[in-house]
Amino acid sequence: MKKKIINISKIITFEDDSDKLKIIDSPEVLIQNDKIIQINNTVEDCDEIINAEKCILTPGFIDSHSHPVFVGDRSNEFQMRLKGISYNEIADMGGGIISSIKMLRKSSDDELYESTFNNIKPFIFNGTTTLEAKSGYGLTTRDEIRSLEILKKVNDILDIDIIPTFLGAHAVPPEYSKNDYVNIICNEMIPEISKRNLAVFCDVFCEEGYFNIDDSEKI
Repeated sequence: MKKKIINISKIITFEDDSDKLKIIDSPEVLIQNDKIIQINNTVEDCDEIINAEKCILTPGFIDSHSHPVFVGDRSNEFQMRLKGISYNEIADMGGGIISSIKMLRKSSDDELYESTFNNIKPFIFNGTTTLEAKSGYGLTTRDEIRSLEILKKVNDILDIDIIPTFLGAHAVPPEYSKNDYVNIICNEMIPEISKRNLAVFCDVFCEEGYFNIDDSEKI
């Protein structure tokens, strides 16, 4: 099946193998089997016509680092950072990652799904077509699996490619020592997530006060 996009204001893309912008005025685009096969001012007949209504076409944006699986709001921390309060100081006051962890653990599956869905929808409206999305606000085997399963469910519904990343090593939950928690990640979380095929990548927050290089290499 062939589709044609007409009434495009312009295409803004890149020259092949360079970082120079390429602008094509008043083009038409021919698509066959979900692949662009022709870009000209006039293309051949097709089965379906899509009217771009004078919009600009660009390649889809790729977001390589996002944390959409959470509930609640930590926008007040932006104001604190602007006042010079450090990330670690905010965490010591009960904010930061641990704050989000507490809210996620208290949430129901429906609440977490709705929040994640609503967090991801604006990416699509602003031109993002591929999204690397991390877990990391559960920090229990159950909640990390729950987070990744919700990402999979959202990916099946929304018109966006979600690349899931397991970030169990986002912080050390207060109920464990760091060594014990690293062992849980390695011996419990990663094998189970791998068995369920829920993540493409594994990430670690290698940062002072969180996980050091040795921890990161072990994970």
